[in-house]
Amino acid sequence: MFNYSVPLKLIYKLILLVSMLIPMSDNCNAQKIADLARSGTVEQMEKYLKKHPDQLNCLTDHGASPFLLAAYNGNNLVALLLMEKGADLNQCYPEGSILYALVYKNNLVLLDSVLSKGVNVNDTCNFAQFGYPLHLALSLHRYEIVERFMEHSADLKVIDQQGRTFDQLLAIYNDPKYVEIFKRYEK
Repeated sequence: MFNYSVPLKLIYKLILLVSMLIPMSDNCNAQKIADLARSGTVEQMEKYLKKHPDQLNCLTDHGASPFLLAAYNGNNLVALLLMEKGADLNQCYPEGSILYALVYKNNLVLLDSVLSKGVNVNDTCNFAQFGYPLHLALSLHRYEIVERFMEHSADLKVIDQQGRTFDQLLAIYNDPKYVEIFKRYEK
């Protein structure tokens, strides 16, 4: 039998020592930029980012970026400004990619903007166990979003969280609009 207590204590001390050597970032005032993202104006956000450009992708304690908060709260003008300033559109959040929020909120303005910037409609950010963004759009009957995902090469070979294919989902939904959309993009 091995005695793991000595190596674990040594590893713990090394981790502690290394963590003291790495500078901690106290520069992130997540609450301030989060509030501006949710309900601030473009002018307020511009002013804030001029003073604190390093906070553009600052995450809240819950892992949300200013861009995600602006998008989720429908503050599209601020979200577009954040995009212009270089917000990370491929950030993975605890709930998946930005696409999930845009589908849930049915935010076509920002969806078009992020898709034009090359955000991958098939990226789940390790959230595939809950389905792909296209699955969420289907389940919420977001026809226009389904159409946009198809325009941007949504992968129809992926299965949903219950193991169903898109053909099976189309049969379950029995929705002529979906059949029409999918037929237009058949290869």
